Amino acid sequence: MRNSPEKRRWALVGTVVIAVGFVATVIWVAFAFISSQAIKTNTLSYRHINDSRVSVTFSVNATPGTALDCSLEALNSVRAQVGYTVVHIPPQTNRLSTHTAEITTQGSAVSGVVRKCEAAQQ
Repeated sequence: MRNSPEKRRWALVGTVVIAVGFVATVIWVAFAFISSQAIKTNTLSYRHINDSRVSVTFSVNATPGTALDCSLEALNSVRAQVGYTVVHIPPQTNRLSTHTAEITTQGSAVSGVVRKCEAAQQ
């Protein structure tokens, strides 16, 4: 018993719909992955200004146009936190940007680090 032309046509339409749905899903997942790339940070240097301030220079790798809030810490000789600040970084035009910020400390700091950057809350 042979399939009628109408059944074959519906089978072809069904196959095309499934294929288009699969391709659309793959494209959607790819765009979702690309747009959700993690924000990466790197502490480049720190400078001891005086017993109550340290300067930290750091780089941020983030999607251009994203405003960020970055957490910075000043640490003493036993790696205890002696200072903390959150720095707002306005949207940048390039993926990689470098920034310098000062942290007020409650004691002598021997290092400063960027802990993390997150997309700024509106």
